[in-house]
Amino acid sequence: MTVSVPPRALWQYALCSVFAAAAAADSSLIASYLFNQTTEPVPIVLWHCVTLGAALSCLVSIWRRRLWAPYAVAAWGVANTTLVLAVPFFVTVGPEGVPSIWLGAAVVGVLAAVCVWVVRSRLRNP
Repeated sequence: MTVSVPPRALWQYALCSVFAAAAAADSSLIASYLFNQTTEPVPIVLWHCVTLGAALSCLVSIWRRRLWAPYAVAAWGVANTTLVLAVPFFVTVGPEGVPSIWLGAAVVGVLAAVCVWVVRSRLRNP
């Protein structure tokens, strides 16, 4: 007996490529730290481990059309937004850089919200 799996949709390929790129970026930073090629603070590197796990869970859940995919994407958004907002606590940022941090966090949050909306709506109506 064979199970029929519907073909992947364009939105799945697009979002999986976004989360694969996010996972690759996190992996690159972690590998750079492990091989002593960067001087990132340890808490930021550890938080990149969290965002790497979140990106991989998004990748798997979207590819396999799991009902928990929107929650994984939301967790990825919260983790990355928190990471961006935490940068001034670990790296010296002048007062002129703080608005850029807030803008970056807002962009990540909006991107994550849009991704959650797409995943949730597409999983309801394939």
